[in-house]
Amino acid sequence: MFVAEEKNAESIIVVRCHRRPSDREEFRQEIQVRIADLIDWINRAIATVDNLGNYLLVRYIIPRLDLTAKVTAPKLDKGGWPIVKADHTFEVEEITVADHLAQCGIRLAR
Repeated sequence: MFVAEEKNAESIIVVRCHRRPSDREEFRQEIQVRIADLIDWINRAIATVDNLGNYLLVRYIIPRLDLTAKVTAPKLDKGGWPIVKADHTFEVEEITVADHLAQCGIRLAR
């Protein structure tokens, strides 16, 4: 893989496969990818993995949680940061799993 510059000064990435032909899945021959296209592809791949994680969380994990159970979690200030005491430990509180999920940005229908 290397980065090249086309005549119009646009950078591209050139990918050459050095694997056996029988092992090649995605890139069977040399390809050229513009940097902007690579960035777009990476952003879409990250979004896809993130959406899969959200689906698994909502479909399989949250339904198995006892949302009324109490957990010990760091107490947060108004800005959402953990409160650190003078001895460098966190101030903690007991909250429900549902409240902890809400603090993490996961809103549940009640």
